[in-house]
Amino acid sequence: MNDFELNLRKSLGVPIKEKKPAEVFRELTVFWAHFAIYKRKCDGSGKTIYSVYDDNCPFPVWDKTYWVENANPPSAIFDFSRGFYDQLYDLFKNCPIPHNCGINNINCDYTDDCWHSKNCYLCHSLLQGEDCHYCFRIVNNKDCYFTVFSNDLELCLDVINSSNLYKVNYAINCQKCTNSSFLFDCRGVEDCFMCYNLRNKKYCFRNEQLTKEQYEENMRMIDLSSTSTYNRIKTEFHEIIKTKAYFKAIYQEQCENSYGNYLENCKNAQNVFLSNHVEDTINTIRAFQVKSSINCVSPALNSERLYYCSVIEENSYECKFCDNLTNCKFLEYCEHCLNCEYCFGCRGLVNKKYHILNKEYSPAEYQELTTKIKEKIINDGLEDVFFPPYFAANNYEDSLANVIWPLKEEEKNKGYRISKNISTRQVNYLDSSLIPDSCKLINSDITKNIYWDDIYQKPFSIRPEDIEFAKKTNTPLHHTYYLRRLKDNYKWVFFDGELRKTTCAKTGQEIFTTIPREYDGRILSNEAYLDLIV
Repeated sequence: MNDFELNLRKSLGVPIKEKKPAEVFRELTVFWAHFAIYKRKCDGSGKTIYSVYDDNCPFPVWDKTYWVENANPPSAIFDFSRGFYDQLYDLFKNCPIPHNCGINNINCDYTDDCWHSKNCYLCHSLLQGEDCHYCFRIVNNKDCYFTVFSNDLELCLDVINSSNLYKVNYAINCQKCTNSSFLFDCRGVEDCFMCYNLRNKKYCFRNEQLTKEQYEENMRMIDLSSTSTYNRIKTEFHEIIKTKAYFKAIYQEQCENSYGNYLENCKNAQNVFLSNHVEDTINTIRAFQVKSSINCVSPALNSERLYYCSVIEENSYECKFCDNLTNCKFLEYCEHCLNCEYCFGCRGLVNKKYHILNKEYSPAEYQELTTKIKEKIINDGLEDVFFPPYFAANNYEDSLANVIWPLKEEEKNKGYRISKNISTRQVNYLDSSLIPDSCKLINSDITKNIYWDDIYQKPFSIRPEDIEFAKKTNTPLHHTYYLRRLKDNYKWVFFDGELRKTTCAKTGQEIFTTIPREYDGRILSNEAYLDLIV
């Protein structure tokens, strides 16, 4: 443990212990519901809701608005003769939780982890999105489909780890590109097709410079509105990426003294991944606007001084061992709380202060009792232990953990909540091959049908908005259940919990990366990458 982490831990008042970051990340991502929207009833009002938690959730699930207005969960008195987490679970299983995460949205019922967005559908983890469909982890995107881990896009399809794109179809690791299709690691390109590692180019076709007339003639012969054509080109493009393109070992933009990958505008970020605007933070993933935190997953939006937390949002401060909080300060061992301060071992509270196990105390009583409980936690060997996995309200299969570390058969007895949801094909579900190959052949009747994805074993439908987008962008309709395509795109954001050593393909020097070994020989150090690409 270096001095930077040692000093930050002392400042936070947390144990001076080292754990493997990948193990911590997995513990925490189990509690982050992803890629699931279930139609169910609010257990409080009976209203139909669309939630990240299914009907088999062991905890009461309430519509978030109803929860905010009526939150009054049961409480308990701490019993020093019992195990800490045992009595917390006995209390928590009777405490209602909100049906999803996010605030200030308009017409975004079929989303989760959605913030300040409008007219979005089946999107997961988004901020300031508008008219976006089937997307994951997007910021300030408008009128986009199947985009992943990208920001500031408009009229884009299948875009991965990219920013500032307009009218781009299928792009990976790109910036500031327009009116192009099938790009890898390109910046400042316009009117380009099947290109890689280009900078500030126009009218390039398969990395060959053409005249405007030549480029337009070539493009007239390619029908990107055809599903079969689009998929064939995508397969060919993947092979080009693997055999011809070069990868930058570490993707960092405007970062200072930072160690990790997929970082932007970070300073003093140590072992941090997939994060933007992070400062003085260690062992953290998927952070946005966060400072002085350790061992976190998805801390965001001006939050600070967090330790061992999952999904802590909007102006939260000094929270430890917590899960799913919004606008909270000085909380420990709490879950699903909103606008709370000085709470310990609580769940389902709204606008509360000085509560222990959901019971209110005076400030002096709170200080005295929490001190004693912390002594018991240390004596019981739980000083640096997060909630056991069965505390998670979502199934493991619906968590971000399952995306990065798919659950193995031999792991199913480790306390994870296992899904009981099994889809079966109904007689009225049509084969997806009956969807027209080209958007030019589509009529509105298609929206009346339900189709079946044989590989993902899920039903799906085509919405009027899907047809409108396909015709507007001259791209094909989806022929699969949306998560199948979304997860295929997410696979290009390489991350398994840690950096690994490899060698630069040009210089032979030792470098670190999250890119899989199959791409060794195409991975470059930052210096070699700049010499080759710029």
